Amino acid sequence: MIRRTLIAAAALSAALYATGGEAVAYLSHDLPGALKARISQMQTGQQFECSGEMICGIADLPLFYRRIRYQPVWLDGQEPNRQVTDLLAAIRSSWHNGLDPGNYHLEAIENLLAEIEDSAIIPGYVDVEVLVNLELLCTDAYLLLGSHLLAGRVNPETLYTKWQVADSKIDFAAVLQKAVARDRIAASLQEQLPPHPGYVALKKQLARYRRLASTRTWEPIAAGKPIRPGRQDPRIPSVRRRLQLLGDLSAASNVR
Repeated sequence: MIRRTLIAAAALSAALYATGGEAVAYLSHDLPGALKARISQMQTGQQFECSGEMICGIADLPLFYRRIRYQPVWLDGQEPNRQVTDLLAAIRSSWHNGLDPGNYHLEAIENLLAEIEDSAIIPGYVDVEVLVNLELLCTDAYLLLGSHLLAGRVNPETLYTKWQVADSKIDFAAVLQKAVARDRIAASLQEQLPPHPGYVALKKQLARYRRLASTRTWEPIAAGKPIRPGRQDPRIPSVRRRLQLLGDLSAASNVR
């Protein structure tokens, strides 16, 4: 705690010295203005990064903030609000839907939260750039995760210039706006999941295969040419054994 206080005090002293005693650039008194300034730098069709993370919702994110007049939605003053906690829980649980939580700025958001917590040791001192980064990354994570839950994941590094929700009838900026107003971040993301029985069955099988992968040591099957029907191959016993362990082939089967 003492070390954190000294670090924060040193940072504040440096900020004051650099600005002639006025740490305006480092205080969060005008977060909407700072948000607007940062968002105005975004240009559709060009790559934009925040805290080293690529912003994928290059069109939807500015639209969202214009509609709410650049008011922060993930912060109450200088403090992250409960909706950040709900968003992080939804990001982590995306693993159960076959998605990688790391694709939704998870580590960067957690690092920013830790930085805000450290800075808060000195009342009134939080770097406004840190707050802006947290705000933009949380919004982008929501938009990206919602889109993937709804329509599947694409590669943002190849499609960021035209990133949008697959179903053009869905205004995801409006979905987020309603979710924030009603404090339904997690529920609104859950509602994007396909309701089809086939999707539910796939999730069950994914969980099953993950359990199998974590509870067994699987012997590798040697690489080679495709095994054609009616052909003999020394790998067939290994394939048969693997299928039996997976439950896809009866132990009594005599498939050769």
